[in-house]
Amino acid sequence: MKLISLPTHFQKEQQQQQPVVAKAFSAGGILIGAAMNQSPSLFSAATLINPYLDLLNTCNRPDLPLVQHEREEWCGGKDGDFCRSKMDHDNDKARECLQQYCPFENLGRQHGTQKQNNVLSHQKIQDYPPMFLVGTCDDENVSFWHAVTYGKKLLDMMTLSSASSSSSDNEKTKDKLEKNVLIHVEENGGHHLHGRQLYVSSLEIAFLLGLFPRVSDTPKQTTTTTTTTPKDGGKGGE
Repeated sequence: MKLISLPTHFQKEQQQQQPVVAKAFSAGGILIGAAMNQSPSLFSAATLINPYLDLLNTCNRPDLPLVQHEREEWCGGKDGDFCRSKMDHDNDKARECLQQYCPFENLGRQHGTQKQNNVLSHQKIQDYPPMFLVGTCDDENVSFWHAVTYGKKLLDMMTLSSASSSSSDNEKTKDKLEKNVLIHVEENGGHHLHGRQLYVSSLEIAFLLGLFPRVSDTPKQTTTTTTTTPKDGGKGGE
């Protein structure tokens, strides 16, 4: 993935190490989510707005909006034949294809290992960057539970990972978790957050300012944002 090499390139171009923040909307969540699973310490932080993350479970539910229409795009593979059949648990080939890059399914798992060894790595979970996750209740393209279940799963894994730490370290870890994984759900606005874009953007900026010093305070510190735009113009997802 070319995205994996971008943060390293940015760091080489800077005289001083700078934070690199990933920003994704809708289907861009697949790209950023997959990149973070492959290399959790890749980004300094990530903001995911109405992100498409639970690809596997979504494609198993043809009753959801856009699933039938976009199934071929998400699980077509090189041969493409299996994606035109009914996507269910009996279709092992389609399921295996989705499992390879589904952000939710691979959260906290070792990249590139065999299925039976593809288990949680405690150190890897702690390496995931701070995240700001946004979902919208009336989103007809990507259901709000993508952001909620992804964030909850990450928090649960981090809590489990910190359980083996000493009591003092455990308290510090709990405080860190509350600050590092923020889940925000909007009641209205739809997929493109109509009438709520400015408010959500202000929350996003506040989250990042809480993580990094302001440019005015430390002139040499800057935040570079990597933005991914789905080829379908934001309609991707469900």
